[in-house]
Amino acid sequence: MSDNRFQISEVIGLGWSTLKANVKFFIGMVLIVWAFYIIPNIMQELTKENLPAVSALLSLAAWFLQSAIGVGMVKIALSFTAGQRPVMGELFAGFSLPVKTLKFMAASFLYGAMVFLGFILLIVPGIIVAVRFQFLSYYIVDQDCGPIEALKKSFELTKGATKHLILLGLASMGITLLGILALIIGLFAAMPTVMIAYAYTYRRLQATQVKA
Repeated sequence: MSDNRFQISEVIGLGWSTLKANVKFFIGMVLIVWAFYIIPNIMQELTKENLPAVSALLSLAAWFLQSAIGVGMVKIALSFTAGQRPVMGELFAGFSLPVKTLKFMAASFLYGAMVFLGFILLIVPGIIVAVRFQFLSYYIVDQDCGPIEALKKSFELTKGATKHLILLGLASMGITLLGILALIIGLFAAMPTVMIAYAYTYRRLQATQVKA
């Protein structure tokens, strides 16, 4: 499926081929990412009842840690689209760029609030908002944009591509579901494939951006 700007089969295929060429790298990356999500959540659960203040602080710390890792994941994905071979240390780039991580956090909060409001109003507006603004994190990492500027640029980038981005989202959900059904082990393949596919989609849309 194509909108003359990107082909769903192509970007997913690029994600898959990148995974196959860097299997060990991605296995390590996924394990680290899971650790940054699972361990803080366990700590929060252990302190939630008896130490609610500590649990709240852990929640905030977890948000920062996971956002910093999110910055690193986007950076790695964009490096692969540029034909580079990133090192695992790039996954922690957000920790050495705290301002960028804070921008990432603010943008994620705005994005989540907008999507939530869209779903409250009606399901369709929520889907459209989720699709049109989904590349804000790429603009923060790639071009060091602020949250509002990143939202605007993502909206401009996705002009005319909403339907095909929805189809890409459905395909990505299908890949992720297959990964879960494959005894969770399949997520080691599904997560990187989808991550790289979206990075290539971002680059394809940039290359043929529709001007207002």
